[in-house]
Amino acid sequence: MKRLLLIGPVSCTLIGAASGVCWAMLYRQDEGQRARVHLDDSLPALFLGSLVGVFVGQIVLGACRRRPRVITAATLLITTLLGAAIVAPAGWIAAEGWVERQPRAGMALGASLGAVGGLVLGVAQLVGDQRRRRAERDAIANRTRAGW
Repeated sequence: MKRLLLIGPVSCTLIGAASGVCWAMLYRQDEGQRARVHLDDSLPALFLGSLVGVFVGQIVLGACRRRPRVITAATLLITTLLGAAIVAPAGWIAAEGWVERQPRAGMALGASLGAVGGLVLGVAQLVGDQRRRRAERDAIANRTRAGW
């Protein structure tokens, strides 16, 4: 799958879905039971977040197609946001076990750790891409010199 589709509609949809679930975890939590969100409350938030993610992804896709230099920044931003969106619910769940129940703080901590992890992975992806392009250029130059 092309990177534009991955950083545009696909990743943004996943970020939107995870953001919807996070919203439901914070604002639609069952007051009677700790660390519980009913499916009836979280599923609409997931679908709405996915829908918003699709629209944002289309905007990102259009911007990257019009200006290819934006792909680098979009890759870093998307990997950072995706990492935060994936790890934030884990922080909420972990915070339920703290002595003082603080799911918001746990979700913020999880999102921060996920964002750092996503940023590191995004930088690693860009460095790998740069090395691959350099190796391809060198291979073409070597073939040209060798008279292929």
